[in-house]
Amino acid sequence: MEGHYPILVSVAFFVGLWSVALVLERRIGSRFRDIARMVRALVLPCFAALWAVDVVGGYHRESGEFKLVSTIVGFALVWFVASALQVIFLADAHSSAVRSRTPRLLVDIVRLCFVVVGMVMVYSGVWHKDVSPLLTTFGVGSLVVGLALQDTLGNLFAGLSLVFERPVAVGDWVQLGDTIGKVRQITWRSVRIVTRELNEITIPNSAIGKERILNYSSPTRLHGFKITVGFSYDAPPSVVKEMLRSTALETPGIVATPAPDARTIDFAASSVTYELRVFIDDYEHLTDIRNDLMSRIWYSAKRAGIQIPYPIRTVYKTEMPFLQEQRNEEARLLEVLPTTALFKDLTPSEGRGFATAVFMQRFGKGEDLLREGEEGDYFFVLLDGMCSVLVEGSSGTLITVAEVGPGAVFGEMALLAGAARVATVRAASDVLVGRVGKDALTNLLELRPDLVESFAQYAAEKTKVIEDARGAESHIERSPIDANDTVALGSRIRRLLGLVSQR
Repeated sequence: MEGHYPILVSVAFFVGLWSVALVLERRIGSRFRDIARMVRALVLPCFAALWAVDVVGGYHRESGEFKLVSTIVGFALVWFVASALQVIFLADAHSSAVRSRTPRLLVDIVRLCFVVVGMVMVYSGVWHKDVSPLLTTFGVGSLVVGLALQDTLGNLFAGLSLVFERPVAVGDWVQLGDTIGKVRQITWRSVRIVTRELNEITIPNSAIGKERILNYSSPTRLHGFKITVGFSYDAPPSVVKEMLRSTALETPGIVATPAPDARTIDFAASSVTYELRVFIDDYEHLTDIRNDLMSRIWYSAKRAGIQIPYPIRTVYKTEMPFLQEQRNEEARLLEVLPTTALFKDLTPSEGRGFATAVFMQRFGKGEDLLREGEEGDYFFVLLDGMCSVLVEGSSGTLITVAEVGPGAVFGEMALLAGAARVATVRAASDVLVGRVGKDALTNLLELRPDLVESFAQYAAEKTKVIEDARGAESHIERSPIDANDTVALGSRIRRLLGLVSQR
């Protein structure tokens, strides 16, 4: 029993170490959990096997059995060291600029070289052998393997070229041949790309070396694209180009520098063709930004009265639908006017006369009809769609104070009281509005001077509503308009519209 006592102690020691490694594996963070698992499942069993051969088996250290086990243990330790170093190097790679940019392929190649060199050293040290013949054999074998695996090695060396030249990197948007997508992974054999349709395409490295690579994410994240649009010959080019540039700057995702550039490029059969070049800072959202820009151009052209013509052979067919659309919009205005607080007292004949001076406009979802702080001599009557009314807080964020639908009137305070816009109005959907200018309102009040008092009362009530909404946010600057002085508001309306003599 006494002879077995050291063996039992040693077994208990190894079992204890194995248990400690198991506990550590479950308790330590994920960063070193793989290392603890390899210690428990690889290192400890290897040392236990070596101890068993030496102590329990009683083999001499120069015996073939002991050297065989020592070689296996040495190979396992080399593998463990290589794996542990890789885990430590790649852990929290986002915190190191060098590690975050190191391709996985390069790490795998360095690890393979380390393992091969380490195993050769273990073999030479344990068996006391000269490895020169082995290296010669390895060289001849490499030639044979190279001839048999030309395509595979071609992919490997093409992958090495990608690693060191770095024409693409993980996360870049690229075009390889006819394929456009985001690089997900670069391996020793291929590059994996995810397309916009969320399909993964694997392209061999050797094929990439023969293709022209277009990297949309390099040298900077900025990416420019062009669109072409045709407009009527009746529209002055300077007006069209200014409309295109301003619309581009108002489109989310398009940067102000480099500035949008609009050019006249062709006089076609039925239109003048313009080219608009813009830049975005994220190619991934190209299709969404392009769609938004094209939609906003349609609305902007419609509001500016600039026609996007049909082909010339259909010009006679499009005249009547256009006139019918105009009549439908005027009919909608006459339907909505009696529901508004400002124009509910108009007679049908007065409403029809007033409608002829109102200019119809359309806005797309997300466009701003009015902006807080701006001045203006017009206001809107909402005919179709929904709008959000927003005010700016002290932090600069916009706070929604109301959602309005057909029949709402907004922007009238700038015309009635001569004040800056007190709120921002944004289209929550596609909307149709009637734009009422100063001349239209002046002509109406000259015919109905009694409406001045009702307009003043309306302005006072509207100001109070806005002030109450702002009161919920005490940090928002209050409006300078006095909501309690309707007489002063009436006098101000007459003065601004040139109706002083009709007091």
